[in-house]
Amino acid sequence: MEDYLSSLIESLYGKRYFLKAAKQTTGIATINTTQLKRFPVIMAPISIQKQYKLAVNNIQAQKDCSNKAYKRAKTCLMPWCKKPSKVSYKIHPMNNEIMKVSSDE
Repeated sequence: MEDYLSSLIESLYGKRYFLKAAKQTTGIATINTTQLKRFPVIMAPISIQKQYKLAVNNIQAQKDCSNKAYKRAKTCLMPWCKKPSKVSYKIHPMNNEIMKVSSDE
């Protein structure tokens, strides 16, 4: 399954293989098709791969749901959020005391 293979390639195991197999030229790593075909794929049983895909899909669905809830909450709360005022300080010309100057825009 593509999710399993993709995760295997992105794992520490896959990264180590490709970093070892890659040819480095001026900071760019390249892999040829022979090296790609030689990648030793650790094959999990199909039942494990299906469980993995289901778990990945469930996590993605939870992330999507959380993002939607966050956006809804942010939209609902916006009218009640007060824009922070800009505060600056200056020195009084007569007595050299620091004065707080705020300007709401």
